[in-house]
Amino acid sequence: MILVLLTALSFGAEDPLGPIALAEAGTALARGQGNGGIVSNPGLLGLESRYTLSGYGQIGPQDRRGWGVSALDSTTSDRYALGLSYSGETEEPALSDDDLPVWTPSGKMPNNVKRYHDITMALGVPLWQRFLSVGAHIDWALYDHDQQGKGSVADVGLGLAGRPNTWLTLGVATRNLWSGDPLGDRPFGVGGGAQGAWKYGSINLESTWDAYQE
Repeated sequence: MILVLLTALSFGAEDPLGPIALAEAGTALARGQGNGGIVSNPGLLGLESRYTLSGYGQIGPQDRRGWGVSALDSTTSDRYALGLSYSGETEEPALSDDDLPVWTPSGKMPNNVKRYHDITMALGVPLWQRFLSVGAHIDWALYDHDQQGKGSVADVGLGLAGRPNTWLTLGVATRNLWSGDPLGDRPFGVGGGAQGAWKYGSINLESTWDAYQE
């Protein structure tokens, strides 16, 4: 399934969610459909037996463009599920104090293009005939900013998901358990969510906390 979205919703390279999750205000911690669990809650990977390949594109304000592809396999083995996601993004926001160069020629506005590439590898382990699933992911992000230079960041996240019946999914996850982010864009976070899904739609509830809120 390939989806293309034209939107002004917020999009960050740290959590490259697909267009359906973005259209539902970014709720993804209990969304069993699609491949969003690879980056949001790896515990979701083992709840269903399926192959999924997806891709998306996005444009937004500040000359923002995003794209991504992902693949999930929870069918080959009954003992584990594997997921892989890649996303990229470019944007040119207004210059902030952190972006201002030491000097610039008079009359010339410095460029402030920010470029991101994000790769996530995830593992899910189903338990009790897929009633529960636990998972972990490793995320590697590369950035290339006109004003803040180049670098890379790696972090780790854990997740747990359960499906007590056919229409209800519950999920909790942590992110950035270990992060050496020199830009300070990846604080430790934890969250939980619930999804009620039926033939004609779904309802998603979610709450998150991160260290920025201290």
